[in-house]
Amino acid sequence: MRITDANRTHKNSGIPIWFCGRTDCGSTYQITVTLLDENQESIAEFKPETVTLEPESDGSSWREISHSFTEYGPGLRFICFEHGGQDTSYWDGWFGVRVTSSSVTIDS
Repeated sequence: MRITDANRTHKNSGIPIWFCGRTDCGSTYQITVTLLDENQESIAEFKPETVTLEPESDGSSWREISHSFTEYGPGLRFICFEHGGQDTSYWDGWFGVRVTSSSVTIDS
């Protein structure tokens, strides 16, 4: 995501993400969100530990991770948002964590 008004001090940037595991095997979820300046150098980063979901204990219910960046000052030009997961059985194909309603908000 490119931010066009880099000299403005933004009050808050937030990321709500919803994810859940599979019903037939475990899965993992990881996310990294980095705020970058005009040279694509990191201003701030959010990278929590990888979450492991097991169907027996988590019941495949939806979970939310959210984070708000505050006090990062002017110069924000880009936001790098990367997330995903893997099933713990390492099956061939498109398996793993389910993700929905991911977004980035910027309050000015």
